[in-house]
Amino acid sequence: MAPHDAYAQAACLDSATCCIQRFGPDACGLSATEAAVLMAGSQVAAEADAPDVDDAHNTNLPEWKRRCIATYAECKDDDWQGSCYGCFRYCEGQQEWPINKCRPRRGKR
Repeated sequence: MAPHDAYAQAACLDSATCCIQRFGPDACGLSATEAAVLMAGSQVAAEADAPDVDDAHNTNLPEWKRRCIATYAECKDDDWQGSCYGCFRYCEGQQEWPINKCRPRRGKR
């Protein structure tokens, strides 16, 4: 695993976190410790804005949004690999879950 792969689990919220995810801390002018603190903070901030899983049954929402929320809940509940929140945000924009980025761990299907 490349050193920057460990950071790829956190949500990409700004240019610094995106740089770390794409290129690793050294390429972004940060130490591993500085990058870890930044990424941990971004993950906490992102998860504070997580969807209400009860909205998966809210018929006032479009079907694609309910599917995104339901899949997010499954991702969190079953400890899938990948950033559940990051994939939820992707799903909100693309109206489909990025199964190549967030999926059940091997042996848990």
